[in-house]
Amino acid sequence: MRILLLILLITCGIDISILDAQLSDSATISILTVRQGDRIDNKFGHTAIWVVDPVTKRSEIYNYGGFNFNEPGFTMKFLRGKLLYSLFIERKKEFFDNYYRQKRTILEQKLNLSKDERNAIYLALRENYKKENRKYLYDFFFDNCSTRPRDLLYQNLNLSEADSDVPDKTFRDLIDEYVFSSPWMDFGIDLIIGKKADKIASIQDQMYLPEYFYKKLNKLNTNGQALVSSAQVVLDFESQAAARKQKSWLSPALIFSLFLLLELVFFLKYKKTNQPKWLSAYDTLWYLLAAISSLIVLFMWFGTDHIATNDNLNVLWLNPLFFLILFIRNKWIHIVLAFFLVVALIAGSTLQQFHMASIILICMLLLKIVRGIR
Repeated sequence: MRILLLILLITCGIDISILDAQLSDSATISILTVRQGDRIDNKFGHTAIWVVDPVTKRSEIYNYGGFNFNEPGFTMKFLRGKLLYSLFIERKKEFFDNYYRQKRTILEQKLNLSKDERNAIYLALRENYKKENRKYLYDFFFDNCSTRPRDLLYQNLNLSEADSDVPDKTFRDLIDEYVFSSPWMDFGIDLIIGKKADKIASIQDQMYLPEYFYKKLNKLNTNGQALVSSAQVVLDFESQAAARKQKSWLSPALIFSLFLLLELVFFLKYKKTNQPKWLSAYDTLWYLLAAISSLIVLFMWFGTDHIATNDNLNVLWLNPLFFLILFIRNKWIHIVLAFFLVVALIAGSTLQQFHMASIILICMLLLKIVRGIR
C-alpha cells in the first residue's frame, strides 16, 4: 500500500520528503538546555531540539553546534570567524552520555503545540538539515546554537510575550554573568571585544545565551496558551553547576594592583636618580607585552569577521607605538604614548566599558611612561 502511495505521489509531482516530515498525534517536541561547562568553548551552555514520536519510534536531537576539527585550516578559520558550523542529528544516548561525562545538567521544556505546529517545526528542521542548508557561519552573539532554535520557533509559531519587563543588560553584562567565576577568562574576553558589546540587548538578543533562552520560553505564549507545557531536569549535576559559579580569589585586578603599587614605589624612589639597568629591562618587558597584545587586538578587529571584536577602544592603550619605544629612546614617543593612555582612561569610562584590570594596567603604564620621560 505504501509503495502504491509513493508511486501516486511521484506521478502527481508531490515532494516525497513531506511524508517523512509528518509526526503522529503522540509526538512531542522539547527544547533541551545544557548548563555551562568548564572550558571556554562550553562556558555559555548549549541548546538543542528533541523530537520524540513513540508511534514511529523516532527520537532525534537536532544540534546546531557541530563543526569539523579535521577541516583544513581549522584553527585559523576559528580565530578569524570563518568556521562553518553545522546542524546534525544525535540519538538520545550519545547526546546524554556526552554531557554525563562532562557533569553538566540538562533541562527539558516540552512545548505546548498543536499537531499542525509540531509538523511545521519538524518540517522546518528537516529543511534545515538538508545538505545544502545545514551549514552556517557561526556568530557568538547573533547566529549560534541558541539563536537558531529561537528563530525557528518565532518563524513557525504565533508567539507573544507573557512578560515583557526585561532588565537593561548589555551583551558584555550577559557575558560577565557566565565568566564571573573565571576572572582571567573574563579579562581576556573584555580585552578582545569592542564597544558593540556595550549595546543594550533586547529580549530576543538575550536569547543568544541558552539559559536566557530557557527563561524566556517560560514567559512565551502561543495562541493564548503557555508555550511550555512542562519542564524538568533530565540530567542532574546541579551541585557541579553551583561549584562552577565559585569565583577564584586570584583575579587579574588583584595581581595588577600589586604591580601598580610596585610601580608607584619605583616612581617615587627613582625620582631624582638614574634608574638601574634591571629596572630598564623590567620596563622593556612590559612594553613588549603591551606591543604584542596590541597586535592581537588589531588582528581580532581587522583580521576577523567577528562582529563583537570590531571597534575595540582597548587599542588606545594596547598601542602598536610600544614597539617604537623598544628601539627608539625618544622623549616625544613617551609623550604621545602618555597622551593615548590618558585618552584610554577617558574612553574606558565613557565610550566603552573597560575591565577593572585594564584600568589598573593603564595607570601602571602611565606611571612607567612618565618615569621614562622624567
